[in-house]
Amino acid sequence: MPRKQTGHDTETTSGNSGKRKLDKGTDSEESSDGNSLPLYFPGDVGHRNFVNHCLKVDYPRLPTQMTLHINPVGGIPSNGKTIGQVERAYFKLKELNETVAEKINALHPRLNVDKVVARNTLYYAISCKSLGALECLWHTYETLGMNKLVTSTTITDKTTREIGASYFSIQTTLDLEEYEHCKREIRDAGLPVDDVIEEQSKGAEVDLKKLNKKLRAERDELQDTVTSLKKKVDDCLERLSLLEATVKENTQVKANISKLEATIIEKNQVIERLRRENEEKDQTHKMLLEKVERLTKENAELRAARSSSESD
Repeated sequence: MPRKQTGHDTETTSGNSGKRKLDKGTDSEESSDGNSLPLYFPGDVGHRNFVNHCLKVDYPRLPTQMTLHINPVGGIPSNGKTIGQVERAYFKLKELNETVAEKINALHPRLNVDKVVARNTLYYAISCKSLGALECLWHTYETLGMNKLVTSTTITDKTTREIGASYFSIQTTLDLEEYEHCKREIRDAGLPVDDVIEEQSKGAEVDLKKLNKKLRAERDELQDTVTSLKKKVDDCLERLSLLEATVKENTQVKANISKLEATIIEKNQVIERLRRENEEKDQTHKMLLEKVERLTKENAELRAARSSSESD
């Protein structure tokens, strides 16, 4: 009976034997010595034997180990390189052989990447020391988190330039039957069945402590912000009181100015009346002067006529 294997970035094809899932990364490619790698499908016995052949040369398979398979599924070479050269350069990346292992270990305290084996493809041998660790690894894989972890770490602008590609993508695969076998082995080893809950509780407790610490820091920051805002509000209220007092003073000044303006208008009206009266008096005085002058002239003429009559 063929062993089950699941892989992300797969597509369904049909053949003589019906439908099956084709792993895009298992197409034949030219190896470094010019030989073509065999074409296997996930679930085929040949694929499992090929994987075992690649692994057993370097380390003995442990019952509680999961094997993470990383395989290229597409790329666009640049600078005159071939796809085979790009893939071999990818497998030599420092980020792939060090950083990815560190990030897998960080997923759970009881996960550990024991060995990394490269044979024109890449395998991580991951020890799972509890059901919680195994379930965490499998959940990360099933939710595409493993693909994102490896891709975000190893496929960046820097690494694609380094391997000589303008585009590159990979696929991660964990074997379903290996997962079920590993789960049985962990249980047979005497670990408690509720180890998953225990590990999750510990993780939740750690997360809760981190969250509490973060919340306390945010609370302190908020208190500082509130204190600063209160001080600013008090300053604003004080300025507002000063402004209100100033506005009140300005209102009183405006009222006084209005009164002064009314007084000035009234006095201007009095002045205008006095000016007109003065003009009238000047006119009367001028008329009187003219009359006096005329009378004086007439009197002089009368005196002259009298003197003339007396001399005759």
